[in-house]
Amino acid sequence: MPVVTVRLDEQLARRLEELAKLRRITRSTLMKEILEEALKRQDDDPVREALRALRQKKKPGFSGNWAQLEKELRRSKPRFNSVEEALAASRRRSE
Repeated sequence: MPVVTVRLDEQLARRLEELAKLRRITRSTLMKEILEEALKRQDDDPVREALRALRQKKKPGFSGNWAQLEKELRRSKPRFNSVEEALAASRRRSE
C-alpha cells in the first residue's frame, strides 16, 4: 500500500487526533475515511461532471447551479470566465 505524507497545521492535527480518539480509531483510518467521503462527493458533484464533460469536448448535461459552474470554471485550468467561453473553446477543439 502506498504511503502518503501530509503536513498539517497544529490546529488541524489536534482536531484529527481528538476525533480519532473519540471514535477509537487510528488517525490513518480516520484520514482514509475522510478522504474517501470527500472524493466521493467530488465524483457525485454535478458541477464537476459538467467540467469533466467540457474538458472531454462534450456538451455538459447540466441542470444545476450555473453560477457555481462559472465559479468553478474560473478556477479550472485552462481558465474560462464563463460557461459560454468554455463551450466555445470545446467547440473549437472538436473542429
